[in-house]
Amino acid sequence: MMVRIGHTLAGFRGAGAMVDAMPKLNLSLIGPFIADYGGARLELTARKSRALLAVLALSPGRAIGRGRATDLLWGSRGEAQARASLRQELAALRRALGPASEALQADNERIWLAGDKVACDADPVMAGDAPPELLSRAVRTELLSDMDIREEGFEEWLRESRACWIERLGDLLRARIDTAENAADWPAVEWAAAELMRVEPHDGPALRALMRACTARGARAAALEACDAAAVQLQADLGLAPDPETLALRASIAEGRAQTTPPAASNVEPSNAGAVHRRPAVLFLPFEALSQSEEDRLLALGLCEDIRTTLSCWRWFPVIGAEAVKGREGDLTALAEALQAGYVVTGSVRRAGARARVTARLIDAVSGRELWSQTFDGDLADVFDFQEKISQRIVSQVEPEITRAAAARIRVKRTGDMTAWDLLAQAREEERKGGDGYGTREANAAQRALAEAAIARDPNFCDAWALLARCCFRDFLLRWTDDPPAALATGLEVSARAVEIDPSNANAQAYRAQFVLFGQGDPFGAVEHAQQAVRLNPSNVMGHVMMGCALVYTGDPQRAFDHYEKACRLNPNYSNYGAVLCDQMMCRALQGRVEEAVALARKTMTTAPGYYRGLQRCAAVLAHAGEIEAARALLARTEEIGGAFSERYVRETYPFTRAEDLDYLMEGLRKAGWAG
Repeated sequence: MMVRIGHTLAGFRGAGAMVDAMPKLNLSLIGPFIADYGGARLELTARKSRALLAVLALSPGRAIGRGRATDLLWGSRGEAQARASLRQELAALRRALGPASEALQADNERIWLAGDKVACDADPVMAGDAPPELLSRAVRTELLSDMDIREEGFEEWLRESRACWIERLGDLLRARIDTAENAADWPAVEWAAAELMRVEPHDGPALRALMRACTARGARAAALEACDAAAVQLQADLGLAPDPETLALRASIAEGRAQTTPPAASNVEPSNAGAVHRRPAVLFLPFEALSQSEEDRLLALGLCEDIRTTLSCWRWFPVIGAEAVKGREGDLTALAEALQAGYVVTGSVRRAGARARVTARLIDAVSGRELWSQTFDGDLADVFDFQEKISQRIVSQVEPEITRAAAARIRVKRTGDMTAWDLLAQAREEERKGGDGYGTREANAAQRALAEAAIARDPNFCDAWALLARCCFRDFLLRWTDDPPAALATGLEVSARAVEIDPSNANAQAYRAQFVLFGQGDPFGAVEHAQQAVRLNPSNVMGHVMMGCALVYTGDPQRAFDHYEKACRLNPNYSNYGAVLCDQMMCRALQGRVEEAVALARKTMTTAPGYYRGLQRCAAVLAHAGEIEAARALLARTEEIGGAFSERYVRETYPFTRAEDLDYLMEGLRKAGWAG
């Protein structure tokens, strides 16, 4: 997904005023920016003050770092001048807010809006409980329609936020269609489908839902008219015909064989947590090398990884990698069904000197029928060119209702040095040979050497810098080096370099989030990078994992849990599954969902019995649940594994931004007998 906006979603319920004992700072962002306090309009004339409030209201935890604020609003100035401008703007904004100024808080590192003193009309949309009238207004009205700040950083933020907003509306309307269809509430289906088609005019499932709803109320002519009008628009906009499923539904309606039950409706999850699979997922399997040559095998491996990454940049469907089928048995259709995949992509590679032939195939996962195949020939110097052509052709077959604007997303930056590219293919092979989890120390060292060699060939090869960052983190985390702090410091530099070279590289953003969180102890900064990773590549597992990890520490456990769920759907065999379970446990514990937290604690203990930090948190959760003896035994086990730990260690390595969350952890540990 894109940058996820919103988080602590309380208070506002539609366009009307709120009923609270104490007045709040009310921010209206749907349409022009409006601020009021206790029903009185606040005249905020400074454009950057209004922009700052809007950014805060739409940020996770309603907070951003001071550096982020200056990048957005004063990016064209030097750092010292930008910081001074921010201080002046904050002082002026507090004066302008008057009695509402208590809602705006700041310290030396960050700026935030106090959650209990602010409400925003975007909140119910982000929470998923917006009433129909608010949803309709949101569909018809641009987010922050009057914002105009001539700063590159802010302009990019506004574009991304608006795109995210549209995507959120689409997810929410799809969920409502699913729920209404399962309940046979046809007026609700018709309303939600019509609204969704305002958001995404070429959405085939929405059109079919609208047609079924019209048919169910006896309006066959309206159903056929809607289909024909959409077909004309699709042809005019994209030069495409409706997909076969839509045409088949039209034929059945025209012939009086009315169908009102959506296919496989029982398998569609109405909750937003399942939105990652709301559209057909694509299972991407490795391409086969048609010879025993090591060069062919590495070419197939590298090309496959690049095509998969390219496909993943399309936000219209999730892409599941081959690692998800590891350990599963069954034929292709059974594997795809288990992973909720509608399509399978596979193929082959043959190399002949300086030329390569790639055959790609697209298979209907339900029937097992081959939908499309094509062979691409080209010089290896042009390998990236036909890789993009393969991706475009696959996308056009999987999802014909795409927009032309989305096509630009697959034109990512690549190295021009084939040797550097080949070195990274070798590194991927070393990762595979390293085995499950984090692999081995030897495999990590081999990958690090290959990444460094690729960088020596092309110093601007972002993928190589991102891989090097991953290697540094493993050295630091697993103590695969004599100097872990040095590995952490190197990783901070390397990950920053990767993002500097190519901010549009999802892996670079994800690994930067990891270092910002654990190397700098900055959860809000980590969220910013993880958001970018998920926006750039909605199927990036590491991006979703880091979003979950960072959001736990920012005090947003529900969104954290949802991102972990998405990561596990995209890769059920995620290498560090124990850590995911542990963080999901903390999400539920911090939400007060004790039984679920205890169940996840037990699952963590079984899945990762040697996970030092995970067992610490499990002990705290069990102690809070009253299982004191089990908690004491588990705490003793952690000390056997990694030794005793101090309060300083807990404060420094668990960077919770909410004091009550850190208190929860330490109180639970003390109940378990911790003396730190």
